[in-house]
Parts: sequence; C-alpha cells; structure tokens
Amino acid sequence: MTPHLADTPVLQTKRLTLRALAPQDVAVFSAFYATDRAQFVGGPMNDRQAWNFFGTEIGWQEVVSYIAPENHRSIALAERLGAALDKNAPQPKPEKPCLVYRHPKPGVAA
Repeated sequence: MTPHLADTPVLQTKRLTLRALAPQDVAVFSAFYATDRAQFVGGPMNDRQAWNFFGTEIGWQEVVSYIAPENHRSIALAERLGAALDKNAPQPKPEKPCLVYRHPKPGVAA
C-alpha cells in the first residue's frame, strides 16, 4: 500500500512539531541513517540505501532525471546510478526538449 503522507495531520506544541516527511528532509534523513543511532530502525545505511529508503517512505513511485542533452557529466552520472534513457517519455517543457532517465526502483537490478 502506498502511503498518503499529504493526508497526515500536523501536531504542534510550543516546543515540538510532528509532521510527515517531506522531500526537503532528505539531507537530515540520510545523515541520521548514516549513524549508529539508526541501528534500531534499519540502519546504518550508505547514501544510496538511505536515498532509496527515503523515497519509499514518502511514497515516491519512481525517480526521474531530466537532463539537458549537452550535459554529458549528468548523463554519465545517471547511467552510473543505473538509470535508463526513456526516449518515449513525455517532455516537461516541449519547447525545450531534454533527456529523460528513469532510475531503478529500490531492490530492482538495473
């Protein structure tokens, strides 16, 4: 079942706010999961494992990179990360075409 974090209520007191994870939390999430303090919640993890776990936790179905055709370094990085070029993907800005790379889902071989 896919979580619907947008429906999660926010609980707030003078000293504390409890809310669902959001995309801007990835750096703090990854930093925590890289430490031994995460041993009781599935960690520690390397950056790639933490990124995949974070995406799963916030309900992402897939990760896509939109890359300018002339950006050879980003293309090489996407391919090293296991992403595959999707030549049939819809263009987010048809007036300025880009390359669309789809990254493998966690636990799926590229």
